[in-house]
Amino acid sequence: METARYTILVVDDQEDNIEIVQRKLSHSTYRCIGEQNSERVIAVALRERPDLIIMDWQMPVMNGMDVLNKMKSDEKLSAIPVIIMTGIRNDPESVRIAMSAGASFFLDKPIDTGELNSCVTSILEHGAV
Repeated sequence: METARYTILVVDDQEDNIEIVQRKLSHSTYRCIGEQNSERVIAVALRERPDLIIMDWQMPVMNGMDVLNKMKSDEKLSAIPVIIMTGIRNDPESVRIAMSAGASFFLDKPIDTGELNSCVTSILEHGAV
């Protein structure tokens, strides 16, 4: 069995959404970690050193953009690529805001398996950020 080469942190306040993304990324070279509490994302990222973070925009307490801004201002985390996903904020202005804040990709929910895998492969295998 192949050992995971990449760690992906999946952040969403809904456990079902984390499981969906993890299932869509069921690839032997990926180790997926789920986190529902947006306030713990920074600590988990510092501990686990993920190669990629896939994060929902709309979450209670700290939304995905708040977390992204904190990450990009932390020198230990700023280089980690982030994919923002959302089922609500899918207008051009939201895409612009996310990309300007440092997101690598922006995905609409429900997540399309092909699009998700293409984004993840682009980042992890080809270094696209």
